[in-house]
Amino acid sequence: MPSAKRAQSRRRTARHKHLLGRKKISRAALAVAARLREEGCDGLLVGGCVRDLLLGRAPKDFDVVTNATPEEAVRMFRRAPKFHARKIGRRFRLVMVRAKGGTVEVSTYRKGGAERRLAADGSGRILEDNVYGSREQDALRRDFTVNALYFDPAAGEVIDDVNGVEDVERRVLRCIGEPAVRYREDPVRMLRAIRFAALLDLKMEAETARPIHALGGLLDSIPPPRRFDEMVKMMHSGGAARIMARLREYPLFDSLLPLTSRCMRNRPGGFAARVVPAAMQNTDLRIRQGKPVIAAFLFVVLLWEPLQLALGKSRGRGGDSRFEHAADRVLAEQAGFTALSRHVCRRVKDIWALQKTLEHPPAAAAAATVIAQPYFRAAYDFLLLRAEAERELRAAASFWTEAQEAAPPAVVASPERKFRGRRRRRRG
Repeated sequence: MPSAKRAQSRRRTARHKHLLGRKKISRAALAVAARLREEGCDGLLVGGCVRDLLLGRAPKDFDVVTNATPEEAVRMFRRAPKFHARKIGRRFRLVMVRAKGGTVEVSTYRKGGAERRLAADGSGRILEDNVYGSREQDALRRDFTVNALYFDPAAGEVIDDVNGVEDVERRVLRCIGEPAVRYREDPVRMLRAIRFAALLDLKMEAETARPIHALGGLLDSIPPPRRFDEMVKMMHSGGAARIMARLREYPLFDSLLPLTSRCMRNRPGGFAARVVPAAMQNTDLRIRQGKPVIAAFLFVVLLWEPLQLALGKSRGRGGDSRFEHAADRVLAEQAGFTALSRHVCRRVKDIWALQKTLEHPPAAAAAATVIAQPYFRAAYDFLLLRAEAERELRAAASFWTEAQEAAPPAVVASPERKFRGRRRRRRG
């Protein structure tokens, strides 16, 4: 772990070496940082946005860090007419600032290392992380060195307290501090390690990777809603296929998707083992093409084989009753690991239920009625995936492809319109 003395003596990295020009940074982030400096406080870009800029990637968002407390920061921005600010989060209090050009999260420096005195449970998992400190302390409390870099827009310099720039250049993912301790503090860090290594093509340092095998079960202590959010974040990152392959190397996959994991492990020639990897590649392709993806579709694919096994155990019930019972049972069991909202469950069941209709196409004249159903497009996409593994479904897939081409445009509504729902408010 980098010592405090070493951190304090580390030099800043000059702008010209890394070409972090202002044109690559969002106007909102620059405005927020400038506003904090106007008030006499620090205003630095931090974390993933700095890392991505150094890697030559376009950051998805920009975060700012300061020495002002959340309460002080809110008052600063409310005194300026061009900003709207509000506090969010409990475990980790932040300020969400809306400015021209976008929304920026502003956090306060927090203490790291042995100087922390944080609320934790019996396993060491942190329950609250709002002990404020200096920038050097803030760097030491972050998870990985590549995420503990700061950029000063005013000076045009990268500030590196943990040797993160060198790790970026060597493309190494290294945990700050003792990995086992950091994973116990927040087991989700293990998922983040997998996600960063896979998405950014980084080699995980041996000491960072080794404890994951022994501590993967700690994910069970994370509330299911947070596990759901992390899983969707991984699967909709554009690198789902690579992430899933890495998850399966560790016990983390069992903690997120035990039903699917069991099928892939016990039935190597089954649907899950053959189709789930292809579905992840298809999701990655859709994201690269700018096409919509929905969380429900992930669970449609991931839980299809567990559904078939449950249907086999529900013999003796009527057709619809049998399906409802099996589907509810599978979704309820999965919800215990990654919380599923009623909305997601309803979509999953609707897409599953349409498979029977798609497998046995109606007369051509009646096809338009099926195509007009809200979840037809997702059900059709799933049928195409199934047809790649089940040759007997290829004729049905061809029928629905031709039926859509022949249907009036008004009947074939776009997936964007069909799946548009209420925006979910981001929580801290």
